[in-house]
Amino acid sequence: MVRSISKTYCLALPPLRVRRLLIAIALSIMLISVSLTLPSAQGYLSPSREPKETLFTSDMQINLVVVGDQWSEEDQKAISSKLIKSYKPILLEQNIPIGVEYKYNYTFVSADDLFSTRLYTFIEGATLEVEMPEPIAQWVVAEHPEFGDVRSVAYRIVHAQDVEEWIMDNWELADGYTIFFFLPHNDELNYLHTYGMLTNDPDTDEQFLQEGMMGFGGTYRFYYIDLTAGPWIYPPAFATCEDAQSAMCDQVNFTENKNIYDIASADESHEIISEYVNNAVTLLFTPSYVYSPFYRLNHDISIFLIDFTAERELYGAAEELINRDLIEREFSHLLPYVNWTSSVLGLSIDDLPEDLQDTIIDSMAIMSVEGSDVVIVDSAALIDGLDKWALAELTEEELKELEEEAETTVIIPVFIFVFDNEAYVDQYGLVGLAAPDPTDPSIPCCTVVATSKYDVSLNGQGLTVLAIHETAHVLGLAHPHDGYRPDIGNFVDWFFDWSYTPLTYGSPTANGCGLNELCGMVIAEFGKFNFDAIDRGMVLSILDEAQFNVYDAMLLLDDLGYDSSDIPPEITSNLNAIDSDVKEAKKHFDSMNYLRLVTFRGPSSIMNPMDDALDYSLRALKTSEQLLKDAKELESLMTEKPAINLDISVTVKQKNKLTLVSVKNNDELPLFGIKLMAEDGNIKFVKAKGWDRDRIDQSTVMLNMVDRSIGAGESLTIILLSDDQNTSLQWSALSKAGNELGKGLI
Repeated sequence: MVRSISKTYCLALPPLRVRRLLIAIALSIMLISVSLTLPSAQGYLSPSREPKETLFTSDMQINLVVVGDQWSEEDQKAISSKLIKSYKPILLEQNIPIGVEYKYNYTFVSADDLFSTRLYTFIEGATLEVEMPEPIAQWVVAEHPEFGDVRSVAYRIVHAQDVEEWIMDNWELADGYTIFFFLPHNDELNYLHTYGMLTNDPDTDEQFLQEGMMGFGGTYRFYYIDLTAGPWIYPPAFATCEDAQSAMCDQVNFTENKNIYDIASADESHEIISEYVNNAVTLLFTPSYVYSPFYRLNHDISIFLIDFTAERELYGAAEELINRDLIEREFSHLLPYVNWTSSVLGLSIDDLPEDLQDTIIDSMAIMSVEGSDVVIVDSAALIDGLDKWALAELTEEELKELEEEAETTVIIPVFIFVFDNEAYVDQYGLVGLAAPDPTDPSIPCCTVVATSKYDVSLNGQGLTVLAIHETAHVLGLAHPHDGYRPDIGNFVDWFFDWSYTPLTYGSPTANGCGLNELCGMVIAEFGKFNFDAIDRGMVLSILDEAQFNVYDAMLLLDDLGYDSSDIPPEITSNLNAIDSDVKEAKKHFDSMNYLRLVTFRGPSSIMNPMDDALDYSLRALKTSEQLLKDAKELESLMTEKPAINLDISVTVKQKNKLTLVSVKNNDELPLFGIKLMAEDGNIKFVKAKGWDRDRIDQSTVMLNMVDRSIGAGESLTIILLSDDQNTSLQWSALSKAGNELGKGLI
C-alpha cells in the first residue's frame, strides 16, 4: 500500500541558504554540455574531421600468475581460447561507447618455488583461528562431509591487506595489470580459510570485520584470487527477498564462488579461471562507466542534509555526521588536476519555503513492508520538481550568471534526506543514487540519499563514505560488481566487490558479509583501479570535446567557402598542433602514464611539464578552442558571405488542415536550421522530430538542430499549421553558423 506523506509548513529559509540551494539545484542540470551524439553530416573540409565513436585502440597487458603450481601448455591453450581479446567500455545504462577499444595481450607466468614458499609462509603468520562461520559450515556439511565433524575442522581468517602489501613488496610487477592465482600444495594452507579485514568508520570510529573474501586487490594494479579459500555466498540473502515483489532481490546473486574443492575436472578449472579473468578485466582493470567523466577546472560538492525527523534533531549536527574535510581530500586525490571545494549544510524541512516543501514532499510516498512504513523517494520526480522550482525563482540575470559559472565550475548537489522511518531511493533497499538529468539520462544531475535516523545513529556507519560512494558515480565511476561484456551484455559479478574502493557494496549499510548487523568494510579512500579509470575516462572525454571543436571549426570553414587549397596558415598550424598532441596523448595512454604525479604541481600548472596523457589531451583541447575561435573570427571579418546554393529539394503536401513540408539535402554540406515564413498568414504550430522550434514573429519560425543535422541524402518532414492553408511559404536552409545555404518559395 502506498499513501501520501502529510505536509508541514513553517519558517522561511534565510536568504543566503536559499541562494546556495538555488545555485546547486539550478546547476544540477548544467553539469555537462558536451553532446555524445555524432552528427551524420558531410562537408568539404569536415568529412575527414567528423567525430569518431572510437578515438583509438590501445594495447593492454594482462599478466596471469599462478603461485604454487605451473601453467601447462594445455592450461594456457584452453584458458586463452576463452579469454576476451578486445573490449570497448561503455556508459552502462546508455550503451554508449566511451571512446577506446582495448586489445588485450595475456601472458602466463608461473611463480618460482621460492616465492610460493615465502608467500604461503607469510600467510601462515597472518591468520587468525576463529569459529567457523555459518556459510562455511553449511558448505562443509552439504558438500564435503569427508572433512569430518564440522565442529573440529580448523578455520582461519587471513588478513587481506597484509597479503596485498606483501605481494607488492616481494613481486616485481610487469606492465599492465596482474592477477595472482593461489594454488598451494597440500601441505600449504591445508585448512579452511577466507580472507578478511578490519576497518574503521571515519565518522563513528566504529570497527568492522569484513569476513569471507576469496580474493582482494585494488590498492595497486593487481588482484589476487585464492582458489583454496571459501567458498562464500555474497552478497547474503536479504530477509525481505522471501517477498518475490521486492525489486532489490533482483540485484542479489546467490551464485556460489567455487574453490578448488568443488572443481571436478581440468575443463571446469579452465572455465572458472577464464571467467575470473574476463570479469576482472572488464570490471576492475578497464571498466565501463556510469557517466562519462568530464573536465572542468573547478568542482564543488554541496551537501544538504534535510531533516524530516519528528523532533528535527539531526540537521544541527550535519557537520558532525558528514566529514567535509575527508570528502574534499579524497576527491582531491581522485581528481587532483581540478580545484575542489565543498560545503555541508543541515536544514530542517521546516526551514524551506512552503512551495519548496510541497515540491520535495510530492516526490515521496510511504510503502508498507512487512507491516512497517518505509519512505520511498522518487528521484526523477524530486529532481524535476527541484529544477522547475529553482529556475522559477531565479531571475534572468542570475540564470545568466549560473550559465557562465557552469562553463568552468561543476557543482555537484548531494541531497541527504533523514527520516524517522526506514527510507530508500526509488526502490526498497536502494540507499542512494547518482541520479541522471531528467532531460538527458547520459548526463549526471546530482546525488540523492535517503536514510533513517536509526541507521545514522545505530549501525555504526556515518554518512561520509556513503556520500563519497554516490558522488563518485556522478563523476563516472561504476561499482566493481556492475559491468558489461560484449558476449553477455550488462552483468553483475559480486566477487569483485572485494576491492579497495568506496564503491563496493561490502559496506555495513549493504550488510557486506552477512554475519551480523555490524559487519562489513568501510573504505573511504580510492584505489589504483579507481585512479586509472577516472584518468583514462578524463583523457577520452577531453579528446572527445576537442574533436567536436575541430569538427565545428571545419564546418564553419566549409560554410565560409574555404577548401584545402586556401586554409589560413593559423588554422593549419592549430590543426597540426592538435594532431601532434592527440598522438602524444595516445602514446602516454598506451603506456598507462595517464597522470604523472611525480612531477604534478597542481591544477594551475597541470601542463608544466608536459609528461603525461592528461597534459597532451588538455593542450589539444585548448588549441581546439582557439581553432574554433579563429574560425569564428574569420566569419566576422568577411564583408560578404559567400554565395553558397546547395542542391536542396523542398516539397509540400496538404493533409487535412496540416501542411507537410519535406526538406531533402542532395548536397555535401549539412543543414543545421530551417527558417519558414508565411507571407500572408499566422503560423500557429510547427513540429519536426529532434528539432527545437524558435518563433521569431507571428509569420516566421526557426527550426534549430538539437542532436542531429540533415546530412547528405537525408530528409526531414516538418508538420505545419497556419491560419491560411493557401499562403505561400518562403524557406531558408541554414548552416551551423546560421548562414544561408539555400532558399526558395513554395
